Amino acid sequence: MKKAIVITLGVVIGVAGVLGICAHLADAARLALYVPEDEDDEDIY
Repeated sequence: MKKAIVITLGVVIGVAGVLGICAHLADAARLALYVPEDEDDEDIY
């Protein structure tokens, strides 16, 4: 029974870690792909 609890905890921690990494990568990709829109293109010299 103790082995099943350890395995369950390992799976939960592993899934939480993968989701955390995915969330971090998605946030980093969103920041990297973010391009501010220029409302006035005439001001670019």
